[in-house]
Amino acid sequence: MEGSGRPEVDAPLPPSAAVQRTLEALRLRVKEYDMARAQDRLTIAVVRGACAGLAVRGGLHAVSYLAGRLMRSRRREQPSSGPTPVERLVETLRYGAFLGTFGGVYVSADELIAMLLGRSRTRGWRSLLAGLLAGPSILLTGPGSNHTSLAMYVFLRGLVLLVRCGNLPRGPAWRRRLLAPTRATHGDVALMCLAVTQLGYSWMVTPKTLPGAYIRFLNKHGGKPTYMYAAIREMMALQRRGEAHPPRPLTALRGTPHAGFRGVIPCSFLHEGQTCSQATLAFAPEAYMRALPVYFPVYLIPALFVHRQRLLDPRVAPELWRRLVLGMLRSSAFLTLFCVLAWRSVCLVHNVAGRTTGPLFMLACGAGGLSLLAEKKSRRMDIALYCLSRGAESGLLNLQLADSALTRHLPRRLDVILFSVATAAILHCYSDHWGERRDVIRGTYLSVFDFILGNTGFQSAEVRHSPSNREMLGRINQSQPMQMVRSLSSHAFKRIRSSPRVDSSQLSLDFRGEGEDGEPESQSPGHEPGATRVDEEELAPWAARTQVFRRAVGAPPSPGRTSSTTSLGSHDLPDALAASVAVTPSEPSQSAFSRALHAYTTALRDHPTATKAVTSFLGFGIGDAIAQSIGAPFDITRNIRMSLYGLILDGPLGHKWYQILDSKVYPEDPTCTKAVLIKTAADQLIWAPIMTAVFFAFLKTMEGHPELILPTIQDKLVRVVLANYMLWPMAHIINFKFVPSQHRVLFNNVVSIVWNTFLSFSCGDTTDFTTDDAGVDPVPGLSHFSSVEGRLLTKLPCAKRPDVLDSLHVGDLVRQTAALERLLGAWGIQGLPSPDVASDLLGQYVDLKQQLVRKVCGLPF
Repeated sequence: MEGSGRPEVDAPLPPSAAVQRTLEALRLRVKEYDMARAQDRLTIAVVRGACAGLAVRGGLHAVSYLAGRLMRSRRREQPSSGPTPVERLVETLRYGAFLGTFGGVYVSADELIAMLLGRSRTRGWRSLLAGLLAGPSILLTGPGSNHTSLAMYVFLRGLVLLVRCGNLPRGPAWRRRLLAPTRATHGDVALMCLAVTQLGYSWMVTPKTLPGAYIRFLNKHGGKPTYMYAAIREMMALQRRGEAHPPRPLTALRGTPHAGFRGVIPCSFLHEGQTCSQATLAFAPEAYMRALPVYFPVYLIPALFVHRQRLLDPRVAPELWRRLVLGMLRSSAFLTLFCVLAWRSVCLVHNVAGRTTGPLFMLACGAGGLSLLAEKKSRRMDIALYCLSRGAESGLLNLQLADSALTRHLPRRLDVILFSVATAAILHCYSDHWGERRDVIRGTYLSVFDFILGNTGFQSAEVRHSPSNREMLGRINQSQPMQMVRSLSSHAFKRIRSSPRVDSSQLSLDFRGEGEDGEPESQSPGHEPGATRVDEEELAPWAARTQVFRRAVGAPPSPGRTSSTTSLGSHDLPDALAASVAVTPSEPSQSAFSRALHAYTTALRDHPTATKAVTSFLGFGIGDAIAQSIGAPFDITRNIRMSLYGLILDGPLGHKWYQILDSKVYPEDPTCTKAVLIKTAADQLIWAPIMTAVFFAFLKTMEGHPELILPTIQDKLVRVVLANYMLWPMAHIINFKFVPSQHRVLFNNVVSIVWNTFLSFSCGDTTDFTTDDAGVDPVPGLSHFSSVEGRLLTKLPCAKRPDVLDSLHVGDLVRQTAALERLLGAWGIQGLPSPDVASDLLGQYVDLKQQLVRKVCGLPF
């Protein structure tokens, strides 16, 4: 108002205008954000994460499978129950999906938060939140799988990293004072002693709370026959019942040289005829010889991968081999000392107390943790945390067996919660605060994180942390030349990709990058079209830096280079750059594989539809043959049906579908990130469900049961499509992004052999509940059940509680559930008299199965 003397105040914006202003600000942020870099980082994280999961889990399965076959052939044993090849394959694919999804979710959340809220504003918590969101991707390893041990280990590892961050000198003084106990010189030894007390108790008193492989490892390195362990357990059980002396000879010692033993301490049969000290001295050499085979592959196999060439280099090989042998001998001494201290303490404590109980054995085993002092300092914390995670999991299971109130209130998937919190803590230390705290993580883990999550920094000129000399040299020799090749003008780059032979002396590179609109910077006068020139002053620092980093990591300098030059022939470029630019002419003599590949490519060019139809014919036939070789005898009729589907439908229709994708989705740049993601999404969301339904319809029609088409689709479509998402999205990303266009169909059909094997299983006959289940671990205490009921209990995806298997209520539940399974398996859903009957039976079956799992399963969540 005029004349009021009050300053004018802007009226508050209405809510709609405030929302509009906020949306406009977000739109500008998104527009100005470097989306190309974020998309590249996302693609790298997904692909590398998935490949890492496939390689690690697949490698472990391959080694265990081959080792098992080798041991069985040597011992002439029958095949033991274990995962079948198909189960191993499915688990490998699940782990690939898990790590690929983990990397994708983390990078997506990290980039999205930075784009919407700003990098500086969120630098202290962005990676923490992104890691928390990525943690639940562990569920992709399977709904029935539980990873308490892994989650506990990762959680403890994250806790240690947070403590290290808190102990950094630049942290607040009050935090360092609070964490003063964690800076104790031998804190890792204290953790090891704490873990060993619980592990010793679980091993001797409640072995069911530890994995079978862990129990076998302890039994072997304990150096005693198994009946002696059973005798100690029996003595502890008698003490719990208040019997000071065994009322009769121990049952576990029947038929052994110690059958008449009726003492209260185990020394009389553990080392009969020897004192405790004499037995310790005699035990140590044998324990050392048992420990050497354990650590020989632990040290040798990583060395063969990491130092495979340097192990034969006469300049550095002697020192490497010396360290390798000393490390193996030192770790073997650690394991030997652990066993010696544990047994000697058991003898001492039981003799002093005059009885044998579980708590006394637990206390005695704690002394074995002191053996960690013999191990290398850099390995102590890793070993302590591994044992502590095992001990914590075993302690939870012991509480569950005791029916503790604590375990009844635990979340059902505590492993997922622990893993999510752990990944949030680890990634917070890794990347938050511009990565200034990442030095608390060991270099090996840093390399893995940088490789998968794409935080290389040095390559993209956004250094969020300081890379090592070796990392920088690797970037110069590998990534930077390829990045500079990409910065060529579009005309020159197209010539390089399309021309079968290019003279590298005609190429020159522009180090100045691209302009604002993605076009090359203006060229100097007199510049020839199709090529850009290199400024000598810009190239000189790059070449000098290469030599400096080569000397820093001990690599020999590049020969024949005295100065930079503007005429960049292959002899003037750095080694990796010359190799990346020069195109080697084809060799005159080709291998048989090359000739076959050339013939296939020619046929694909001349007759694409027929060639792809024949390829699908072979792919489906081979996949079904693999599936049948694992299970029932070979059925030639079924194999022909599968092959005909590939010949008639999958090959021709797939050819047309991929033609549509290539012509409609970014045909000018088919390998860009957007094109790859759009093609993959369209294939998986549209094409995959349709062709899966067509597959079931074709197979049931060929089998002469068209009335089963709809029930089969209703029963199996969702499951098969979900399994499809475990394999094909990653396969298509690799195919569309990295495989040359003329070989994409061949790559697709090679992957299809694995998928067709799964489809062959999925479209097999209805499950027969009266046949044996190969590869299922037997459960003790099932002898009073029938074979069908025993298999029902065996297939429950959890640890079983033998103490409840003798319960009459559990027996009734097992028999009722098995009877309903046989009924549903024999009739099928559509074969029941009415939908109401089917609904009632299915409801009863689900309720009975849930009650059975709650009663029998030994896991608390």
